[in-house]
Amino acid sequence: MAGVAAARVVVKASTMYRNTDWDLIDALAEGKVKLESLKDVELPEAIRPLAPAARQEYVAKVAAERKQIQAKIVKLNEARKVFLAEQEKKLQVQAAAMAGGGRAGTAAAARMAAPAAPAFERAVIDAVKAEAAKR
Repeated sequence: MAGVAAARVVVKASTMYRNTDWDLIDALAEGKVKLESLKDVELPEAIRPLAPAARQEYVAKVAAERKQIQAKIVKLNEARKVFLAEQEKKLQVQAAAMAGGGRAGTAAAARMAAPAAPAFERAVIDAVKAEAAKR
């Protein structure tokens, strides 16, 4: 599940992800709306009481914060990819070391050699294998 959540965050942090229909920052960035042309009821509550100039400053500040967060997510995702690749290599080494341990060792080695699947996928695969073994 953590893998799915991480992938979702990365997608949302990418430059390809846009929500111009409901996100003011994205809509302004894409030129879909103009802040000064929006009615107060169309604005987020946080900026309704602000003067027009203060609204512009607030939106600019939020957009800059968003860019910083997105950059941090991209950087952390790169570090995550490196970590996962290192862990996969360690599992491959362990699997190779266990390969000579008889049938039980071979089965354990095969499980360890399998690519690291997200937890949900692994749970489904394990459940299917368990049911198949019963028959």
